[in-house]
Amino acid sequence: MTLPGGLPGGLPGDVSGGVPEIEFCEVRKVFPHVVANDGVSFRVNRGSIHAIVGENGAGKSTAMKILYGLYQADSGNVKIRGKVAHFSGPRDALAWRIGMVHQHFMLSASHSALDNVILGSEPTRTRFLPNSLRTIDRSQVLRDLEKISQEYGFVVPWTEPVANLSVGVQQRIEIIKLLVKNSEILILDEPTAVLTPQETDDLFARLKQMVKQGKTVLVITHKLREVIDFADSVTVFRQGRVVGNHLVKEITLGSLAEEMVGRKVKSVRASGPVETSDQVARPESTTLALEFSQVTVLPHDSKKALLSQLSFRVKAGEILGIAGVEGNGQSEVLTAVLQPKTLSGRLSGEIKFFGEPTVNLSALEMRKRGLAFISDDRHRESVLLDHSLIFNRLLGFQFKEKYITRAGNVRWAEVSKDTERLIEEFDVRPREAENLMSALSGGNQQKFVIGREVEFSPRFLVAAQPTRGVDIGAIEAIHTRLREVRNSGIGILLISSELEEILALSDRIIVLCDGRFMGEYDPKAVTEKELGLAMGGAKNG
Repeated sequence: MTLPGGLPGGLPGDVSGGVPEIEFCEVRKVFPHVVANDGVSFRVNRGSIHAIVGENGAGKSTAMKILYGLYQADSGNVKIRGKVAHFSGPRDALAWRIGMVHQHFMLSASHSALDNVILGSEPTRTRFLPNSLRTIDRSQVLRDLEKISQEYGFVVPWTEPVANLSVGVQQRIEIIKLLVKNSEILILDEPTAVLTPQETDDLFARLKQMVKQGKTVLVITHKLREVIDFADSVTVFRQGRVVGNHLVKEITLGSLAEEMVGRKVKSVRASGPVETSDQVARPESTTLALEFSQVTVLPHDSKKALLSQLSFRVKAGEILGIAGVEGNGQSEVLTAVLQPKTLSGRLSGEIKFFGEPTVNLSALEMRKRGLAFISDDRHRESVLLDHSLIFNRLLGFQFKEKYITRAGNVRWAEVSKDTERLIEEFDVRPREAENLMSALSGGNQQKFVIGREVEFSPRFLVAAQPTRGVDIGAIEAIHTRLREVRNSGIGILLISSELEEILALSDRIIVLCDGRFMGEYDPKAVTEKELGLAMGGAKNG
């Protein structure tokens, strides 16, 4: 049986033959040179958690932004509770009781949790006065918040500045902001990207409680295990089209990954450590590549230490993974490794790179000593979006004699030849060296950066969030390449908030919490739960 819109009978949105809460009907959205959504159709039942998955550039985020009113469809329509909805902006979506929690929270760090809820929809007393003279009814807001918090089990210190709160609590604030506005449909974009496993479990427990009370939750995610563990149904996007609508109980993790990518994907597991059987036997190296000894980093105001007496070692030919919720000292570790000179006066202890103290070395000097770097923010630190791939190939390597003549001129023909070889070897698409970096998807940009960083055979690689924002197919390729780099004898410091990634790649794991060392773990013996507890501040190993 086929339902209107090309959806097979019995799929999410028409389980009981009733009117779906949300229905996309042949929605099309075109940007310059890109068809983002091409006849997208799917349905979502009321009172369910519905996952939206797909590779980078597959069209899933565009569809959700159309639902929230940030974009307008070029053709087709969206129905809410059986009625065609017209959105000219998010205010229209809110009128239909649709809210969205963005991946990057829309909160003012210097204001309290309470003020962040009030901002933009200030309830006032003395309504007979002009708006400028009315006072905000904080007591009424607080009563409403406490009622919602109690109903859904959220705990939020409402008087605390947001800057003092964990990312998990900040996310609760964003969700409560929608509940205060009586949102019936909640869209969450990558909601667990920076949460511990325990925080993830807690979030989905709250979401399940919401759907039991009739809310409808759509989750954009690249974490397929979460789809299997928590969602009721899933829509799969590929190349701007919907290629699958499923009840989760009727699919497997492997079939979901294959449908997303269009081919079989290796090493996809529903739970537990990811298999690392492709690792080759390697003689253990005795060469110390990087050494931290009692390293402390103070903030500019010299109050609480950002790193506190941190010690660890990384040998050549091994991957040391650093696990932790973002904001717990990882950025200070990166700065201490990459730009130690910039921490002058605020850093104590000692850092050695292949036995040489680094305290007075600049980033360029570290580069020349064989340090390569995959940034956690490629757009800010690794690429220039408005320049060609050829130009981006030169970045960070403009000191190489291969590329620069004695007169200081760039050998562009040599750079171009290396760019074309990199594109081919690392499967960067489209295969056009003259393309602007902005023309590449996030996954292809990341593959380009990794290729550029490892092509000159560095002595050591710092990989910070190497698969952030990339899809499962690109993740597979990046993980394979990092293992090859490690197997060639290069040491790697891996910093990632993705525990599956840490477990899949690391030879040893350390955990940071609040800038402190929480323990070292064997990836073959430790569980995600144990790592999550350590990330939250509980020493258990």
